[in-house]
Amino acid sequence: MFNYRKRKRTKVLKQFTEFKAETKFSSMDILVCNVVIYIQNRWVVDHMIELGFSKSLSDWIGSNLKKSGDCVTWAFDLQAAIAMFNSYREADYWRLLEHPPFGLEIAVVRAEKSDRWSRHVLEKLEYLSAKERKAEEGKVTLHVLPNSGHWVHVDNPTGLLEIMVPNFIAKT
Repeated sequence: MFNYRKRKRTKVLKQFTEFKAETKFSSMDILVCNVVIYIQNRWVVDHMIELGFSKSLSDWIGSNLKKSGDCVTWAFDLQAAIAMFNSYREADYWRLLEHPPFGLEIAVVRAEKSDRWSRHVLEKLEYLSAKERKAEEGKVTLHVLPNSGHWVHVDNPTGLLEIMVPNFIAKT
């Protein structure tokens, strides 16, 4: 963690402006390390949106800042977050969804208002969910969670529980 003393706002603004879109995720440590304590989280969120981050990601970034001495820093391990994101981008679960093993039910929850999946992906998930399976195959179900964006557990926790709880009860 870097421990920078208070800097002039113009210098911070200049550093933010130089922030390149293609290095957004891996360069967030630079963003946080240069934010002096008098800059409110709201300003960080607004500036992240100006840089091209989505509103939901910007809100998440702003909610994960914590005071550390005269500065703010991440409330989580940034390198671990980058590693998880890269793992997510590299993973391909289509083979598993197309051929789930016997005894396994894979429940996919799609947020009604999410823009994360293309029409092609949604059509493929709908097809796999409706597909008749052989007795020796597992099952894929697709659930649409109403009134939710990417943060399903925040946007509609009750609806998410209504989807999940029957699976837990049936398995115990």
